[in-house]
Amino acid sequence: MLIPRNIQCRIIVDLLNDRLPEGYSLQELDALLCAFDEPWQSYLGPLLDSMAIPPGLDRAQFQARYARLTAEHREMVYAEAERTPHIPALGDLRLPEIEWLWEQWIPRGMLTVLGAMPAAGKSYLALDLATRLIARTTFPDGAPVGEGGPVIYVDAENVPQILNQRARAWGTDRSQLYVMGPADEQLALDFNHADDRDRLV
Repeated sequence: MLIPRNIQCRIIVDLLNDRLPEGYSLQELDALLCAFDEPWQSYLGPLLDSMAIPPGLDRAQFQARYARLTAEHREMVYAEAERTPHIPALGDLRLPEIEWLWEQWIPRGMLTVLGAMPAAGKSYLALDLATRLIARTTFPDGAPVGEGGPVIYVDAENVPQILNQRARAWGTDRSQLYVMGPADEQLALDFNHADDRDRLV
C-alpha cells in the first residue's frame, strides 16, 4: 500500500494529540506500520504503543522518551502534514509549441523512444536517421531534413566495429558521426550515473 508522506504525517499528528485518526483502529494502524517511510515509521511504532498505555501514566512522557520526537521533529511532522501537493490543470500550463526535427515523428528537445523486439532493426534505423541528418537529405517519408549536422551515436553495447562497418557500407560521413560508448573501466553505459550524463552533455 502506498501512503503519501503528508497522510503519514497527519496520522502521526493525530496520535501526538492523543486521538486516533478518523476511520482507523489501533489494529489497522499497526498493520499500516510497514507501509510508512522512514523516519515516520520509527515515530509511528512508539506512538501506537503510547495509545495503549493504561490511564494514569504520562503518555506525553512516554512519547518523548520512546518516539524520540524532539521539538524540531514535531515541527517537521506538522509542516509535512499541512503540505498539499499542487497538480495544475492542463489549461493552466503555459506550454511552448512543439518544434520538430522530423515532423510528427521526432520532436526537438524531447526524448524519443525507439522500441521494438530484438533484431527488429532498431540500430539500422538509428544509423539511417543519423546518415540522413549528417548528409542533410530527406527523412524516410520524403520530408526534407532542415537543420542537419553532426550526430552523437550512443552505443550502449560498445560494439563500434559493427557500427563502423555499416556506416562505411552506407557511405555515412564518419567524420561527423561521434560514437559514445562506456568509459574504459565500465561494461555498459548508465545514465543514472552523473559521469555518463556529464560525458554526453
